[in-house]
Amino acid sequence: MVLHMFHKEWILNHTLTYFLVKAVKELSSQRASGLANLFADGYETAYIARYRVDVHGGLRPEKIRKARDAYDDAIELNDKVSNAIGIILPGLIGDAEIVETRLKNAENVGDVYRIKKEYTVEVTKHKTQLAREYGFEKPAREVLDGKSVNLREYLSKNVKNLSSAQDYLRYSFAEAINNSKEVKKYVEKIVELGTETFCTQMIRDEKWHKRKQLLRPEIQIEYELTKEAKANMEQLKERGVFAKYNELLWRFLGSDDKKESESSVKEGDPPTEKRVAVKNIKDVKYGNLIRDHTMSALIRASEEGIIKFKVEFEMENLKEFHPFKTIKIHDDMRLSFAKAFTYSVNYLLEPMIKREAEKFLTARCEDRSIQVFGRNVEQLLQQEGVHGRYVIALDPGSMVKAAFLDPEGNVLDMTKLYLMKYDDYFEESGMLRRWCHSSKGKPIVIAIGNGSRSYSTQKAVAELLKNGKFPVDVSFCVVPEAGASKFSVTESAREEFGEESDILHISAVSIGRRLIDPLSEYVKIPPKHLGKGQYQLDADEKLLEKKLESIIRDKVSLIGADLNVASRQLLKNICGLDEEKAKAIIKYREKNRRFSCRNELKNVQGIDEMTFQQCAGFLKVTGESAEWTPLDMTMVHPEDYDVAKRLLNRLGMTIEDFANQDYIPLELNGKEKNRGIDSAKTGTEPAATDDERRTVSNVTDFGVFIDIGVGIDGLLHISEFPHISLNEKPRYLDEAKDVPVVGQQIKVEVYERNKRNDGWYENERIDLKLCAPEIRC
Repeated sequence: MVLHMFHKEWILNHTLTYFLVKAVKELSSQRASGLANLFADGYETAYIARYRVDVHGGLRPEKIRKARDAYDDAIELNDKVSNAIGIILPGLIGDAEIVETRLKNAENVGDVYRIKKEYTVEVTKHKTQLAREYGFEKPAREVLDGKSVNLREYLSKNVKNLSSAQDYLRYSFAEAINNSKEVKKYVEKIVELGTETFCTQMIRDEKWHKRKQLLRPEIQIEYELTKEAKANMEQLKERGVFAKYNELLWRFLGSDDKKESESSVKEGDPPTEKRVAVKNIKDVKYGNLIRDHTMSALIRASEEGIIKFKVEFEMENLKEFHPFKTIKIHDDMRLSFAKAFTYSVNYLLEPMIKREAEKFLTARCEDRSIQVFGRNVEQLLQQEGVHGRYVIALDPGSMVKAAFLDPEGNVLDMTKLYLMKYDDYFEESGMLRRWCHSSKGKPIVIAIGNGSRSYSTQKAVAELLKNGKFPVDVSFCVVPEAGASKFSVTESAREEFGEESDILHISAVSIGRRLIDPLSEYVKIPPKHLGKGQYQLDADEKLLEKKLESIIRDKVSLIGADLNVASRQLLKNICGLDEEKAKAIIKYREKNRRFSCRNELKNVQGIDEMTFQQCAGFLKVTGESAEWTPLDMTMVHPEDYDVAKRLLNRLGMTIEDFANQDYIPLELNGKEKNRGIDSAKTGTEPAATDDERRTVSNVTDFGVFIDIGVGIDGLLHISEFPHISLNEKPRYLDEAKDVPVVGQQIKVEVYERNKRNDGWYENERIDLKLCAPEIRC
């Protein structure tokens, strides 16, 4: 085993390649080995995805990232096993060789913790621990190897008769069977078949169908309301919990109308005022029907104390296909083995399947949540900004925070406005008119945040525009403000705006800059506050932070940046760079005014050959110096410039011809960029709630969230897309055709809403429906 850059001896029985292939089915052993070498040498996902296709064979970046996660997990597992062997074996009561083999066969950190727990000395010892302590592990292994054992040799002051010896042998038998590699694979197969969705089954071959019919595993998730939830049903309804978890809790709603039976309530129906709580019932989700977002909702509702759930398992022929069913046992030991085999299946195997099924479904939904986040953020970061216009940014609230920005995003002025009453509109318009006079005749866009009181602010601005209060061409649009307030209190914000700056104004500046240059501004926001994805905040916090940051880093790199204008926050997210190297680039740029070509990066302190190799292809340089080449504006890596020139020569073109071609794409991600906010309908009317084109803010597996301008996004449920079947491919909404993406505008109307006393919405759920069959605009 090649040890690459990690220094501890590789002690696991499984190779590093094994873990990568297991995580990413598309990988061959050879390609997995190549990826492991690149990971070990310190290469990042974005660089590998774009420039090392020869190694990965064309995998998508998220698949490479998944392989990277498997690589890191395997390295951690190797360390954990090494430490566990050093801790457990010295004071072990039992067969050290058996324990060491089990540890080295571990496939995840959870296996190591379970083994350590088994051999931890406890005050109250269970039967298996006592059997191990009394030395029955070794004879159990011998019997499984086809040998006969004389149990009289194991009698002692603790094991006084043959009957006790047979009992302890049975416990050791059962544990040895359940801990075997063969049984682990059997469990994996059962869990995979029991949780495999119908749409995936449809693309399997006949052999797979036959195997499922033979095994017939049935995994269910049974859940019910907790005692606390049952005792506070009315309060939960008032708080909108039933609306929030509608897909899970609709069965717990009955009816005070005898004509409306429980069976008449369809899944997905919003709760009505007529329905009353039904406390003492349970609901079931089948493993092969449950979707990842439903599992995430179950976990979240459980953590909030609303429901409790458990995994149940049924399989009539569980013993029939058990790998130890046909094992050869010595005639003298057949009776003992038969009892141990039954005990193992009933008391160890079934609970193990339930645990593994829950773990599998949980891990799958967490992975999917992270993946959905990545796709939404990619679409968000790819949006084009508004160019060549001055921007007035408004952060709505009881007091509107306002900032005036030039077309490059520099702050010209900041103030506070009061736009709550009609009379305020005209009193406060003086400052806005003065800003308009300062725009040098250029058109102005008013960027209004989409948070609380956004609608009233839109209404005020629309009234001012309608009455011709501005001396230049002015329009407005709504901009997502997720994370703006979080950024305003960060160290980066204080460094950029100064310690004395008003944090209320910083959020307004952030909103305005998102309109001008979305990529540069969004990278400043902590990933978990971007408001994208589905339930990813329910994942492990440290794991979430690490994964979200790696996704942002990959997406920013693959989109690319201009080396001469990119901010420090943007540069530090480019593949190969970090905070210190980004600062060094800024310092060099300030001293030398600009970079004349990509190769000049090598003059920056801290940019060594490997750093340059990873980052250069993601940083474009404009210019016409002697050292500059048009290739510096493309995704072609400097190492491949000679190859590109030879290719152009074969096509009968020169590098000058290349520079003059308007059709040469400059996009660094190989995809058409979203039109985003630049194409959003700016206008003179506020966002209404019905029959208007609205901006997609988030795409999940259960539907599309639309910013309708009232501080809370509306949900366009998946059922509104009739061309998508939940039981057929594609499995996920974002993989289907004609599904809108983040930043796109579609025509929707509200059909279900909860009103407060002031006529607007509670912070719960707004259901939308499509106004027209055409989805794409």
